[in-house]
Amino acid sequence: MEPPLHGTAAEKKAVRIKEGHEKQKQTISEKLAAAEKAHRAAVEAELAMKHETFRHCLELLRSRRTTFGEFVMYVLDPESKQGVARWHEFASVSGRVTQILNWWKSSRSPPSLRDELEEWTVQHVCSLLGKQARHITRSGRLKTWGRDIDENLIKSFSFTKLYDYFRDEAGIILRIFESITKTINTPTHSTARKSQAKTIVTSAILQCLAEHNNANNLSRRVMGLYLYASGAQRQSFAVLSHLGLTESYTNVVRNEADDPGTEEEPVPIAPNSSTTTTSIDHSEPETTAVPIKKKIRPWKIGTLQRLSISVRTKAHGVAAVGLFGEVYDNINFLSRTAEQAVGHHGGGVMSGIYMSHK
Repeated sequence: MEPPLHGTAAEKKAVRIKEGHEKQKQTISEKLAAAEKAHRAAVEAELAMKHETFRHCLELLRSRRTTFGEFVMYVLDPESKQGVARWHEFASVSGRVTQILNWWKSSRSPPSLRDELEEWTVQHVCSLLGKQARHITRSGRLKTWGRDIDENLIKSFSFTKLYDYFRDEAGIILRIFESITKTINTPTHSTARKSQAKTIVTSAILQCLAEHNNANNLSRRVMGLYLYASGAQRQSFAVLSHLGLTESYTNVVRNEADDPGTEEEPVPIAPNSSTTTTSIDHSEPETTAVPIKKKIRPWKIGTLQRLSISVRTKAHGVAAVGLFGEVYDNINFLSRTAEQAVGHHGGGVMSGIYMSHK
């Protein structure tokens, strides 16, 4: 028996409303619990019925002298023409294939099964990596063949841009290399540490792609110029070139004179037939070796020389407008000026261009 309510009429009404809400809430909770229990029981009953059906299917297969493996191979084989069952009744459900692979790679599976799955996975990943490496090579992004090594090419070289390029065009390669550098503590690393990791990953990918195809040598050429400008010794070039980080010192500094294609080769020329002789000589005629120069092959010019030619060509074009002064070594002069100043030492052994007036 509930105790009598005390207070004003409004207070009694508020108490009754509150009790009604609590009772309604309890009733709804009981109904939801009962519905959930009934649903769980229905699911369990349906699952039990399916399991019973599966057992009957296995018994039927055994009674027909066949195995479950043969049945699976039949359904999954494209030649069996069971595409409807294969897709709509199996593969169309997202996560099924992943679940099967997780079961097979677990410790509960036989070692032979895990080894076979691992070997197939490694071969498949290697195939994908090779395909993406060939795609990068065909794109020509890392090649210098047929491209001008000029100021724009050097300035546009960026590990950040190349990282973004690999993320878009070679995502699997990037993920493989990043998986090696990441640990459980990686999310807590600083921004500078994460940026350094991206640079290291990009550098490693560039080295591997250069080894995949020697034409992917953009990074090696840029690093060679950087080392040369930093004053690196020839021994440092030899070590870093052997590690695949840069091109050789010879390739950096080679000029036209070092090109074997510019060597003079003697060409035999028969003596002048109009020359008079007093006796007939039946021996072989004497020949005179006249040296000629073979055509220079521009692709044999070193990286530094190619960059220098490009910059000088640009400087000549700028100076041709007549609005700039030109400095060559220790001689300063102004275009279109009658008198030249000789002996000024502002430029040293460098050459440069400056504006003659504004």
